[in-house]
Amino acid sequence: MKTRVFQKFTFIVTIIFLAQSCGRNSLSFLAGKQSAYEEYSGKLDRAGLYKTSVGLAWQASGSQSLVEALESDVPFAFSTLFRAKEVKAVAWKFNLPRGQSIKLSMDFNAKDSSLVFADIFEESGLNNVGWFTSEDGSYSFESKKSQTYILRIQPELFAEGNLTLTVEKAPTYAVFPIYGKDASSVQSFWGAPRGGGARKHEGIDIFAARGTPVLAPVDGVVSSVRDRGLGGKQVWLRDAERGFNLYFAHLDSQLVSFGQRLKAGDTLGLVGNTGNARFTPPHLHFGIYSGGAFDPFPMVDNRNQKAEISDLNVDDFVLNIKGAKANFRNKPTTKSDILNTLENGNPVKVIGAQGSWYRVETPNLQEGYIHASLVGAIKSEALEAKDLWVWSNPFQNPSDSLLINGELAKVGEFEGFAMLTDDYKNVYYSRVER
Repeated sequence: MKTRVFQKFTFIVTIIFLAQSCGRNSLSFLAGKQSAYEEYSGKLDRAGLYKTSVGLAWQASGSQSLVEALESDVPFAFSTLFRAKEVKAVAWKFNLPRGQSIKLSMDFNAKDSSLVFADIFEESGLNNVGWFTSEDGSYSFESKKSQTYILRIQPELFAEGNLTLTVEKAPTYAVFPIYGKDASSVQSFWGAPRGGGARKHEGIDIFAARGTPVLAPVDGVVSSVRDRGLGGKQVWLRDAERGFNLYFAHLDSQLVSFGQRLKAGDTLGLVGNTGNARFTPPHLHFGIYSGGAFDPFPMVDNRNQKAEISDLNVDDFVLNIKGAKANFRNKPTTKSDILNTLENGNPVKVIGAQGSWYRVETPNLQEGYIHASLVGAIKSEALEAKDLWVWSNPFQNPSDSLLINGELAKVGEFEGFAMLTDDYKNVYYSRVER
């Protein structure tokens, strides 16, 4: 555990040092452009707070969350309560294929005008590739290549209020390529074997009745209209925004000409089965090329994939493990890896909720997910402290102890230490005497 904490500390100090050496704009040396998060860092600096203990804690929390981002599938929704006295950032990592778009939204019920910052990073290199704030409300992001991303949310200092974050998939092209159809009409996908396994399918096949209109999914210019080879009657359309070359094959009729400018939703042809599809039911072969072919399905996948907003209570500060054992996981699903096994009575700090899972932090500062059925309300035990030696966190700072007096509540035990809280939700730890 000491090695793990030291590695995290070294990484965090390095990130903070680099940020300060580049004008105190956290990670701006990677992004090349200031985000709202970085602008706020500048405000802290000008206010003289950047190098204070609370300012350094805010930076460290943001950097540490990137190191410890937990995995999640998209779509997902996350609910949490930010408390004014806490310094907290939360991060997730997820994979997106090239061309996949997601829509993110934050609903922050703040007690004042405080903001929450959301930033998207490429996991490789931590390049900041997108951001928005709770004041913006929502943001759309398109993945330029297949890779892993990290999403981080972090409020301003002293912000307080409940927040709901949703991350949902969205079609990059708002218009589906065949009139009256949707992604459920795709029956042959990217990579399927062709020619007895000699080649792979470089596109998707969308089935529809002969003569159904084929639509331009995006504004563009017709770059080719031809009738030859495997594709039979074809139309090529150049995406005016991205420069992608869109391929529509096996058409029954072509209704456009070379150089014609189309708007999204314009008809460019009719579904057929020309070319090497003459012995198959009518369908559209749809492909996208940019430095070679890539899977077009994420660009047009318009299935309704809404995030499930949790109805779990996130106002509890600490919960206790109930039952003999509880698996602590890296994703909110029983199919994910087990990070640790917690025991009955262990206290866990509530970070937030996703579906039927709590995202929690153990006393040794490890974050993970635990199913709601495995935790319950704390069973506190009143304690009158008289010259009691306690630690703010013995797992992180074993030499940082202090002497306290007063009324406390014992809310659980973890690895030989009792977790104690006071009326102000300050947390302390004392050794358990056996």
